[in-house]
Amino acid sequence: MNSLISEVSHKISDGVLIVRMHGRVSLNLLRNYVTEHVSEFAAHDRLIYDLRDWDVSALTTESLMNADNVFTEVHALRKQGRAALIIQQHMEELGRIFVAVYESKEVPVDIGLFSTDAEADQWVRST
Repeated sequence: MNSLISEVSHKISDGVLIVRMHGRVSLNLLRNYVTEHVSEFAAHDRLIYDLRDWDVSALTTESLMNADNVFTEVHALRKQGRAALIIQQHMEELGRIFVAVYESKEVPVDIGLFSTDAEADQWVRST
């Protein structure tokens, strides 16, 4: 029996939506979570994704190359914003690929990669 925890959660802190992924979360699970909470995601143009506890073993090349589709519904409602990704150092290359995919598809969101809460929070709140 596989006892891995797969969880997505979010909270709002001073107008910033903070999303945490824990365990072996697939992008399909994240898409379902975003769809379920789309009104909250669409209402906030400043987001922080804490990916430090994310087990990326559920990630496939195909899902990574189509990662922007996870947020299609949100982007249709909100045309701009900033998203900070907090990642562990060993995930830096994966983070850069994710950002490159978004930029290549001209998704109207600024994305930054960070290793600490403080750096991510400062950047996401700047203009």
